[in-house]
Amino acid sequence: MTAKLDVRISRRSFLTSATSAFAVALMAPRQLFAQNDGLVQTARRTAAASNVTVQKLRGNVSVLTGAGGNIAVSHRPGW
Repeated sequence: MTAKLDVRISRRSFLTSATSAFAVALMAPRQLFAQNDGLVQTARRTAAASNVTVQKLRGNVSVLTGAGGNIAVSHRPGW
């Protein structure tokens, strides 16, 4: 009880359909395929709008915290 589906496509009909699909893709506006923003642009935009705060830990060690991550800073007075 197996039904065998005999689908044959000629080389000419395949090339015709592939060429027409390619032509439609070439005539489509570029905005359809363009990406809005990448990961780097999004990260830069959020980092530019965020605040950086400084927390003093102990002695001459502080931490800068912000959207991009945390950075420990060791500083000497008078520099």
